[in-house]
Amino acid sequence: MLTNEEKNINENNQEVDEKTSKSLSQSEEVEEAKENKETIDDKLAKTISNENDKQKDEVEEEEPPLPIDSDYLIEFENYRKKFLKFYKIQRYLQWAVAAVALIIIIFASIGSALWDFDLSVIISMYVISLVIFIAYSVIMRVVLNKKMKKYFIEYYNLTYKYITEGYTYDDFLVDAHKKIETIDFLESDVYQNIVNVGSRALVSFKYDDLPIFMCDAAGSVKYEKRLIPVFVGKYFRAPASYDLETKTIIYLKGDARSIPPTKVDDLNVSYEDDRMIIYSSDKNYQKFFNSKCKKTFLELKPNKDLIDAFVCLKNGKLYAGLGYDDSLMVLPLQNAIEVRPLKQFKHDIDVMLRLIRLLNK
Repeated sequence: MLTNEEKNINENNQEVDEKTSKSLSQSEEVEEAKENKETIDDKLAKTISNENDKQKDEVEEEEPPLPIDSDYLIEFENYRKKFLKFYKIQRYLQWAVAAVALIIIIFASIGSALWDFDLSVIISMYVISLVIFIAYSVIMRVVLNKKMKKYFIEYYNLTYKYITEGYTYDDFLVDAHKKIETIDFLESDVYQNIVNVGSRALVSFKYDDLPIFMCDAAGSVKYEKRLIPVFVGKYFRAPASYDLETKTIIYLKGDARSIPPTKVDDLNVSYEDDRMIIYSSDKNYQKFFNSKCKKTFLELKPNKDLIDAFVCLKNGKLYAGLGYDDSLMVLPLQNAIEVRPLKQFKHDIDVMLRLIRLLNK
């Protein structure tokens, strides 16, 4: 469960919220998935019902947090503590200002009864109390929003320095507040009936001279009058040598939290085992996604942090997603930054980029 502070920060920096959903006019029902497969509604229902039982079903015992062994993460941790201190102080000040304004109003009300205050004095006291409260709220909102934006910048800049440490990624640029267009996610063509796309922290860089774009993204569908995310994680876009007429989707299976691709009605199940499934209607897909690609892709191993993964190849482009739990996707505030999910992502991005390189040969 997120704390109020964490919700406030994320609501100011994400598109996936109630205000965004109200502005969308699409409300079509989710169509049936491939024959003999669960419908997306069934899968969503199971995901929701399993949400509270997730902790009970875990076999592994809770591991102690890993020590913070990076100067970049230590720097962010110091910044987090400073920001949290400011955040708490301004909350206390807000209550104090509200209390002062209320005392003035009460004093004016009592004065009118006991000391026969003039009406103009009473109105002036009411106005003063209101001005004090509104002025403080407006000023503090501006200051807090500015500090929130800086907090996001510090988080992404420092954590990506940690993620890329020891690797060679050219022209690595991070913009914590830059988003992708909705069409950029819909082009992945993996999930159907997406009605809302939220994103943040657009990253661009080159890997072996290949232009790579990556960001935090969430794609949601409408389910029983509310939005349910079918994908939350790191979203990639890159070139690929794939030139077949139909798309090919490779999916790494996860646990009850995961939702497999749903836009596969026009594809065949070309390969499936207990770990992955490949949807394609072209027998020549193996020319591009060969055994070496398969072996590299399977280096991704779902766990408590990595939920699942997909790669979609079409029209000379590659779209990929690494689905992650809140441990990576929710910025830390009340608690110290977790090293484990960052280490997981550091491993996974290396695997994904090596796969992208293979798919461009």
